[in-house]
Amino acid sequence: MAKKLNTSDYLLLGTLAIGGAGYYLYTKGKLPFIDKLINKAKGNDEKPEEPTPTDVTPVAEKKIVFTPPKDPLKDVLYISKVKKIQLYVGTGADGDAGKTDGSNTNQALKKKFPKEYALYGRLTPTNVDKYVEAITKGEASAIALQKDTNTKKVRMAFGDKLKNLYYKDKAQIVRKTDTNAPTKYFDKSRSTYPNDGGNVKILKNEPLFPKYSFLAYDTNGFWILRTPSGKFILQNPTEYVAK
Repeated sequence: MAKKLNTSDYLLLGTLAIGGAGYYLYTKGKLPFIDKLINKAKGNDEKPEEPTPTDVTPVAEKKIVFTPPKDPLKDVLYISKVKKIQLYVGTGADGDAGKTDGSNTNQALKKKFPKEYALYGRLTPTNVDKYVEAITKGEASAIALQKDTNTKKVRMAFGDKLKNLYYKDKAQIVRKTDTNAPTKYFDKSRSTYPNDGGNVKILKNEPLFPKYSFLAYDTNGFWILRTPSGKFILQNPTEYVAK
């Protein structure tokens, strides 16, 4: 007759069954926490591996761009200064002074400013301001001469210069400001030009010739001009410029 199992027997069988099942699962890798407990007990507690980041933004490669130095001969300000000088010395105003002493601009510059040319040489970006300064001084002297309108000699010399620019160079001779010029008639008995009570308006920048005809200078160096209507007016040449 089989032996009847008591409570202790059942507990023993249950423990064996659970232990066997646990060992079976452990050997199959189904109980990873058991490995962690064993490693910890042995002092081999390893840190969990961090996941490899997959959303890292790549750093753009910096490109080095080489910019060649600017050509000073093509600088806009330099070209404008060269044109001013070319206009003053009477050559073509193209902004190109040439790279040799034999260029038209440098030849004319040497003739116009011999002292400066001996010091600075042909026109370059490094000396262009020296020549601009020389031109400014020259223009200031010319303006000072024009402002000296109290002498007959100055008025006549300036008047002849303007007339030559008109007849030879086809320049336009215009007033600097508007004016109302009294009209006159010729008194043969006294060889004078008295006012007749009328006037004509001459506008600033209005070409004087050929609308008005030059006849002669009066005793004070003023132009005697004939109007389109056959009357006469007197004008100070230094109040005009050539364009």
